[in-house]
Amino acid sequence: MGPSYDYNDHEDFIRQQGDYSTKPSTFLPSLVYLISAFIPMAGIVFFGKQYHFSKTTETEYAEKDWLGKFTFLMISMQLHRFRYFSAWLLANANITAPGLNYNPKGKSYVEKYGKIVTVRVLDYELGDNVKDKFEVKF
Repeated sequence: MGPSYDYNDHEDFIRQQGDYSTKPSTFLPSLVYLISAFIPMAGIVFFGKQYHFSKTTETEYAEKDWLGKFTFLMISMQLHRFRYFSAWLLANANITAPGLNYNPKGKSYVEKYGKIVTVRVLDYELGDNVKDKFEVKF
């Protein structure tokens, strides 16, 4: 999985024409993506060992009630997803830094720097049905 875009966008970016003829500074948007990539990384660093899947084979896990087991598994799965989210957000920062995902037609800040995106984490995590989780807007 990764960013996908048309060859025409790549050609316009290289030649600095079309949507890429007037690019604003991309420092702040790429910094936002970079900082947002460090948030899931911090979760992995601080809680990764405490909530690792291998702990489910220990007697301490077996002695927990069902709510404790459920909570442990939910946190453990979320931390596992954080590994992918941090990599995808770093890829977004990598695309944003040169200005490849700049969209001059975008109305909001997210739309202006969302032309080419690996994944929209909040759309994936907060989708209100299962179909939205599999049809993530790239």
